[in-house]
Amino acid sequence: MSQTLKKRKSLEHRRRLSESMKGRVPWNKGKHLSESHRRKLSEANIGKKLSLETRQKLSLARKGRVISIETRLKLSKALKDRKFSPEWRQRIGAASKGRVLSPESKRKLSESCKRYHATHVVSQETRRKIAASKIGKQRSPFSLEWRQKMSEAHKKWWFYPENRTRMSEARKGNQDCREEPPPINHEQKNLDSEPPLRVVYLGR
Repeated sequence: MSQTLKKRKSLEHRRRLSESMKGRVPWNKGKHLSESHRRKLSEANIGKKLSLETRQKLSLARKGRVISIETRLKLSKALKDRKFSPEWRQRIGAASKGRVLSPESKRKLSESCKRYHATHVVSQETRRKIAASKIGKQRSPFSLEWRQKMSEAHKKWWFYPENRTRMSEARKGNQDCREEPPPINHEQKNLDSEPPLRVVYLGR
């Protein structure tokens, strides 16, 4: 790659390019790929993995990119209106079966979730919207086969001592974070529980 292509274009240069391109009709506007062409592209990309250097370049290119509110609204609307066919869901489920994450992937996911929850605060308005969206919706009952698989998975998880240790430490940490009630003064409690004295004036 030449040094000219590596240089980033200035804002003024990009603005002039944008103005010069306005009004031009792209050569592929309105054209669609045939089914055979799509199938060939799909087969050519099956099993293809990007190199680490390419992934790092893509990551650096996307850093600092700010998505406008208008674009976010458009993406949100497009995703809400999208509906997945039963065939597509079955294909996704079949592709995910038997997939085992490596310890490195699990560590990265755990760190990512911790960073997200440490910096992201869900507002009361968002919580109200989430709760309102779930009103009237009923979750489909789990099949017997699915429940058996989940039971076996939980039993295997509790079989490992390190998992039990992690759960025990997490519970201890939650208990330490709770506010302890003030100590009980048993003497004061006994005084409070005794009935008040009755004073009777008998006279002379």
